[in-house]
Amino acid sequence: MRTFSDVLDAERLDATTFRLDVADGWQQGRGAYGGLVIGAMVRAAMTAVGDPSRRVRAVQADCLAPVPAGLAIVKVEPVRVSSSLALMRVRVLACDDPAKVDTSETLFHATVLCARARPEVPGWSRSVAPPMPAVASLEPMPVNVAVMPVFTQHFEYRLAGPVPYAGSPEARAEGYVRARNPGVRVDAAMIAAYADCYWPAALSSFATPRPIATISFALALQDDRLSPDEPVYHRAWCNELAEGYAHETRELWSPDGRLLATNQQVIAIIR
Repeated sequence: MRTFSDVLDAERLDATTFRLDVADGWQQGRGAYGGLVIGAMVRAAMTAVGDPSRRVRAVQADCLAPVPAGLAIVKVEPVRVSSSLALMRVRVLACDDPAKVDTSETLFHATVLCARARPEVPGWSRSVAPPMPAVASLEPMPVNVAVMPVFTQHFEYRLAGPVPYAGSPEARAEGYVRARNPGVRVDAAMIAAYADCYWPAALSSFATPRPIATISFALALQDDRLSPDEPVYHRAWCNELAEGYAHETRELWSPDGRLLATNQQVIAIIR
């Protein structure tokens, strides 16, 4: 069985072209769950940059249409490369043939900013970790793919917040998540994918199921130091929902209290 890290790897065809194989079983509705696609786009951008000293600092993605199971082309093109940073444009296209790139529909679009550290600049970390229960104190949530997205079978969830459709007064999603078969490589691509593992926080305030879709995703990456078997603590809240669009803030924390990433999503509540 392919590991979580493996499914984020797209086959490199040339300097700027990759082929992504979305395996059956990783879907959310009609397409692959967005974290898989965005993680694969980040991994492809990192490979195209080819410089480990330029770490991923930010990802901006637009989720335009589902990416179905099967093969898709990922195209990576430099927007600007300077002595310290590389800004890459990444597209996932509805085709499996590089010759059809120019005539194929764009399903996902992103920019990935990779930049070198600036050791001469002083730094600090003033973010305060939320109260996090011990991992062992929370029971794994049963995953039922008959009512949950199929991709959730690949993850273990330990909830510290309300479940979806609980009619909760708080639009919140919180708890641990880890891949059941993570692989040996944890990097910015995997952190980006983890940012999209949980359901939208708004769903905890609804009493009945509603179809939803993330349409905009913005990730600021602080730290990707995590051992493969460690869970990520996910905390999300939605304070604004208007005209069918939820504006959600997410944070990812390591179990020892390091902020890994912050994530802003705009989520369409379809009806």
